[in-house]
Amino acid sequence: MRFKGWGTMNKQNSTDIFVDEQRLRSLGWKSLDRRFPRIVAHSATSQKWVASRIWSAASHLTSTTAPRRRAARIVIGIEGMGRVAVRDRSYELPPKHILVVRSDSPVVISCEKSWARFYWEFDDLERGDSLLLRALQGPRLLPDLYWNLIAATTNTVVTRAEQDDIRFDDPFLNESVLTLFSAAVVNSLVVENLRSDELSRRFLEAIQLIEARHSDRALNVAQLARLLGVSVPHLHRVFAAQDTTPGREIERHRVLSAHALITSRQRSGRHSAEAVARLSGFTSTRRMRDALQRFEEDNATSLGA
Repeated sequence: MRFKGWGTMNKQNSTDIFVDEQRLRSLGWKSLDRRFPRIVAHSATSQKWVASRIWSAASHLTSTTAPRRRAARIVIGIEGMGRVAVRDRSYELPPKHILVVRSDSPVVISCEKSWARFYWEFDDLERGDSLLLRALQGPRLLPDLYWNLIAATTNTVVTRAEQDDIRFDDPFLNESVLTLFSAAVVNSLVVENLRSDELSRRFLEAIQLIEARHSDRALNVAQLARLLGVSVPHLHRVFAAQDTTPGREIERHRVLSAHALITSRQRSGRHSAEAVARLSGFTSTRRMRDALQRFEEDNATSLGA
């Protein structure tokens, strides 16, 4: 069967075979069904995460990995409808929706008909990864851009892992994956909270402009207002309706960009501090360091560190 936008899981393909109970347990799950269900699964691992692409017929599975603090499980619906239960809460997960749950208790995943999903488990979340925990309230619809990026990333790593029998222990790749999911969570929350009024429409336009232009060091609140065709006071009202400010959002995008570049520099040594600041949109290394420090302090507060 073919799932649009993410590839093929065809049981006639020699690489797509039904897993047995032992293989399912190696992926961190066991079946609660009297008769073992039909399941096709592909996975990849790193020191930071486990990624899986799973298709199953009607089934009820429970996680077998030990509960851990500072860890999170992420389920993204692909096709069909599934249900995720943790503690005393149960959530239906439609296609293109993301659900984040903590890993401090077992999770039960079930479906009454065939269901395809992506599954990621992140371990040892650090202060900079706390954005993932902002989606704990329930399923969120992913914006198309982030749905496509997550689908492409998951398909790539699980296919490469099984073709070459490798682990993904590249620190830069691990950081990039975390950044992708953090950005997806933040943007899914933004999209969900948007109202169909002028303030919400302007906010979405502003975020899209910031995403596209944050590396331009000339971008500031005044220029953002000019690009949107609104006054600076009105721009502040637009962002206040979403409990943030335009300056904060510009800085947040630059910090995420700088963080990825710094990780790349540590790995390859290609970028100086001045180059990192310039490429991520900061006017000086001092401003970049100050922004990175604020970002770390904010995330430490959100994690209760």
